[in-house]
Amino acid sequence: MLSCRVLYRRIHQEEYAISREYLHHRKRRYLQSSDCSPGDDLTFISELFPPQPPQYTASRSHDEFPQYSFGYLADLTRCWVTCLRLSYYLADYAVRHHLQHDSDAQSLWSSSKTEKEIIYSRGVGVLQSRLLYPLAYLAFFLETYADARDAARETGKPHHLLHLEEQQSILQRSPFTTTEVLLATHHCMYLLCSSVRHMMNPEFPPSSTGSWLSILLTTSTLERILDFFFAAADDQAAEARHAHARNIQSHTHTRTHHAHTRDVSST
Repeated sequence: MLSCRVLYRRIHQEEYAISREYLHHRKRRYLQSSDCSPGDDLTFISELFPPQPPQYTASRSHDEFPQYSFGYLADLTRCWVTCLRLSYYLADYAVRHHLQHDSDAQSLWSSSKTEKEIIYSRGVGVLQSRLLYPLAYLAFFLETYADARDAARETGKPHHLLHLEEQQSILQRSPFTTTEVLLATHHCMYLLCSSVRHMMNPEFPPSSTGSWLSILLTTSTLERILDFFFAAADDQAAEARHAHARNIQSHTHTRTHHAHTRDVSST
């Protein structure tokens, strides 16, 4: 709550205009600095998720612009940041898994540390750039499906038929009418689901991961999936630290043993 009530009231009255102008300056053609990161550019995500159309009242006090608001900007930014972070974690997992387990790539993973880091970082960067927009399309599909499902809860139609019809209806509309977008979104969702299922094994049997993942995607969209990757990354970091500590302890024990042996021999 702002301390100045007059300023607060003015900002509240001009919320639509302020939000609209702020969004315009976060779009590509207004970003002049070369230091801007992909997260600074809201052009793509704002076109994919436009604001609600204007709501007219009896007094027609609102203008003809859509409902730009601070809440809309917050949701838009959160969605884009989620796609950015998830694209990195998914690319990181896919590249690491490929280099560690693919027979043709194992020679690259067993190379020198510097060369391995270069190959790994380049692979993650390229794959992340290819996953970012498909993840946004996937977020659009999940959000649209969630809205349609909530709106149709009152109908007496069986849920499985209703859900299937809604999903088919979404895929028959823009942006999925473009073949490239549809295929890229499908491949991205397949990679995401297969990665999550693989990370859950052997804690969860394969028969139960499908329904669990379906519920997670349709009720929490991509944010809970991102939390899942966060947790997995933390576990991997902790495991790496423990392995490093064990190696140090083992080397220390070996050096101590060798020193003791030399002392005994000299005696």
